[in-house]
Amino acid sequence: MGRWDLRPRDIWAEIQDAAARWRAAGEPAAYRIHFDTGDVQRATSPNGALTWQLPLVFSVPGPPNTT
Repeated sequence: MGRWDLRPRDIWAEIQDAAARWRAAGEPAAYRIHFDTGDVQRATSPNGALTWQLPLVFSVPGPPNTT
């Protein structure tokens, strides 16, 4: 079984970094959600400066194969 590697993190630095990236992207108030092939979902700011892949919570089956 795997082990967890627990180390102290500078959470404040991570928050400041995220805030700086948000400000540099124009402080977007809305995001676009993209549904790509292969169950990949991404959130993107309107100007494309911020983007990240969303975790897959569940998979929705496609239409039944009728052939």
